[in-house]
Amino acid sequence: PVCLRLPELVETLAKEGQVLRWDDGLRLYEVLDGQLFEERFNALRFKRGKRREEAQHRPFARMHIHFVLVRGDKWGGTGS
Repeated sequence: PVCLRLPELVETLAKEGQVLRWDDGLRLYEVLDGQLFEERFNALRFKRGKRREEAQHRPFARMHIHFVLVRGDKWGGTGS
């Protein structure tokens, strides 16, 4: 399995174009398929060597360090 850090992971998903896209006009990433994004994200993300059971349920915990999450007005209105 590929183990990418967050910036590289997001860039890879955007290049694939199936679950995430970059909007140049708005200068933001848009999630196209939330369920598939979550699956691809979890499959590709880097996981620390020391496993913590509670950390598995928080894959986006450090995303705010690299990206600003903007609340959507569609089904992702909860902030995802």
